[in-house]
Amino acid sequence: MLSVSGPRSPVPALGLLDLGQVMKIQLVMLLLLLSGCSSQVRPPEPIPPPAPSSLTLEIFGIDTRDFPSGSDLDRFLHSGYSFVTDQEFTLRARVPGRSDLNNQIGWEIKNVGRIGSGGQVRFRLDVSHPPYTPGAGSRTPGYALYYLITASVKTTGQQAADSIEIRQTEPRDVIRQEYVNHKIAVPQRSEFVPENQAMTLHFSKDEYNGGNYTYLIFGNMGKVAEEIRDAYNRQISRDLRASSPGEKESVLLSQTLGYGLRMTSGYRNPERNENVSGALLSGHQYGKALDLQPVGPVPGKTLSQLYCILQNAASGSGRKVFAERRGTLVPCDASGVDHIHVGL
Repeated sequence: MLSVSGPRSPVPALGLLDLGQVMKIQLVMLLLLLSGCSSQVRPPEPIPPPAPSSLTLEIFGIDTRDFPSGSDLDRFLHSGYSFVTDQEFTLRARVPGRSDLNNQIGWEIKNVGRIGSGGQVRFRLDVSHPPYTPGAGSRTPGYALYYLITASVKTTGQQAADSIEIRQTEPRDVIRQEYVNHKIAVPQRSEFVPENQAMTLHFSKDEYNGGNYTYLIFGNMGKVAEEIRDAYNRQISRDLRASSPGEKESVLLSQTLGYGLRMTSGYRNPERNENVSGALLSGHQYGKALDLQPVGPVPGKTLSQLYCILQNAASGSGRKVFAERRGTLVPCDASGVDHIHVGL
């Protein structure tokens, strides 16, 4: 029997330690695995709600003079339509797909302010835009009126708007607007003619048109002015024949060439009429008044006598005729008479 002397060396328990470590490792791996699986199994992300459709608004209809109820807006905008501010307008707008918002539509005019609300608005344009200053008068043409009208609507997080421009596109309406501003009768557009149509044999367009524009109300001014001139010359010829029977040559000359008259005032637009201190309701603003002067010397006649002859010649057909001196009525033979006024 063998015998080993001395102390015994302990045998390390490697197998048991390895098993414990393995179990720990396995446990950690299991936990990690379970943790990884749970992080991958997530509830689905919520689906965002669809974006709301955009809000729109459209002005789609207009009613006014010459454009009756139900008129198409595009036809109006492309018609070259013009106006003066004595007329009424109706505009209509809508919110497509949201008729519940139509009654919330607000309306306003730029530089004027709010004019109403709802799907339909009725209004008159404000003559104070641009401003009119009574009493000043003018020797220059006025400006065409321009209005920017906006319809708008607002709801939670959304808003929409549409605009329309209304302009005075007709030069004659710029003149007619002066009558509206002065609060006097407004002539029809058809009463105004281009000044190059206002000429007669003995009077020029510049004599007939004393206004600020290239249009005027001509009316019967030309016919009456020529009739008065003829009557004036007939009266002078009769007087010359009676006073100098032997001067047949001069009488013949007067009948052939005639003695002239000068028209110092024909038509005047209201602003020009105000500028020269004309009466508010002056007939000159309607082509119903003429101011005339004798021109040149007439043998044997003084200027005062010529004014009286002119007044007599103009007094036919029930016309209102009188002599004036710087706007004051005076006898035709008074000193300083400057014209004979003829009301048509």
